[in-house]
Amino acid sequence: SGKTTMSKTLISAIPMAERIITIEDTAELVIPQPNHVRLLYSKDGLSTAKIDAEALLQASLRMRPDRVLLQELRDDAAWTYVNEVVSGHPGSITTIHGANPAQAFKKLFSLIKGSPKGAGFDDATLCDLLAAAVDLIIPFETSGTTYRIGKVWFGPDAARRGETAAALLRAA
Repeated sequence: SGKTTMSKTLISAIPMAERIITIEDTAELVIPQPNHVRLLYSKDGLSTAKIDAEALLQASLRMRPDRVLLQELRDDAAWTYVNEVVSGHPGSITTIHGANPAQAFKKLFSLIKGSPKGAGFDDATLCDLLAAAVDLIIPFETSGTTYRIGKVWFGPDAARRGETAAALLRAA
C-alpha cells in the first residue's frame, strides 16, 4: 500500500551521521546511513528464538540510537515504541494500518490501551502522550491499483489550529 516505500523515502532524508536502529520481521528497509544496526524478530513467534519486537525495542535503548525505526506498530510493542520515542528518540519512523490520520491515531490508542502497560492510563493522559510522540501521519488511499498519499496530518500545524489528539480520536 506504499508504507514501506514511504518509510524508505523518509529514511533517505535522515542525516548520514545519525545512529539508526531498525526493528523488522523481514529485512525490507534500505538504510543508507553507515551507522545502523538491523534487528530482526520472529513474526507471530514462528522462530525458535521467540524474540519479539517489544524485546528488541527494549534492547535497542542500550545501543544509543538517535532514531529507532520499527517496521510496523502491532500488539504490545506499540506502548514500548511510543514510550521510547517520547523519552529521547524523536524523529523515529514506523507504520500502522489506518485509512486516515484519525483511524491511525485510533488504532495506536487501541493497541496501547490493550497492552498490559498501557491499560492503566486514563484516556486524557494517553492522548497527551500520543500528541507528544506523533509528529506526522501520512495516510495512503487506493483507487483500484493506484496508491496515493491522502490528507497528511502534521502535529505542529494541528496544534497551531487548536486541534488536539483527543479531537482526532473522536473523529475516527
